[in-house]
Amino acid sequence: MNEGELKARLDHMAEVVFPAIKERTQHVTEMQQTTFNNKHRIITFPNGSHVMVKVKTKHSSLAPSYEGPYTVLHKTTNGTYILKDESGDLMSRNYVPSELKLISQDEVVEGDELYEVEAIINHRGTTNNYEYLVRWKGYDKGEDSWLKPDDFTDPVTIRTYWKKRNIDNDANKRKHEGIEEEERKSKTKRRRSNP
Repeated sequence: MNEGELKARLDHMAEVVFPAIKERTQHVTEMQQTTFNNKHRIITFPNGSHVMVKVKTKHSSLAPSYEGPYTVLHKTTNGTYILKDESGDLMSRNYVPSELKLISQDEVVEGDELYEVEAIINHRGTTNNYEYLVRWKGYDKGEDSWLKPDDFTDPVTIRTYWKKRNIDNDANKRKHEGIEEEERKSKTKRRRSNP
């Protein structure tokens, strides 16, 4: 290869190959950026909007994925959000946007419409269709009412009730088994004393 052929190849590279590589690289970069932007949207929540917080550790597959609602107070300089709960108390930590889900204003129950449950007293219905008899904090027995699970803002109350019921059932079983054991022992004693 002589000097003229080398210059011709270099000119060809500079005029055709390098611009083609640059164009293809720009196209691939734009496609990757578009894909990234479609998957990773920058979400901003306005002050005063209502959000739900993603639950990090679910106890069962039927447990809710989000809890709340909470109200956004403001966005920090780091991009996290400060939230307050229904009673107006600040949450213990700040939340990143990926942990939050914006909800409609219509879904939020006003603070003066919320009542605190003292305890669940009883239940009725079938497994997937329970209703719970609720005793309201600061009210007497005459104000007790039946609620569906969707009417509770916190599922912990229902879980506590069922844990209590299982302990009570276990205690009743043991008590019942203890009585049966005593009856069985007394029957065996009687049999021995008869001959």
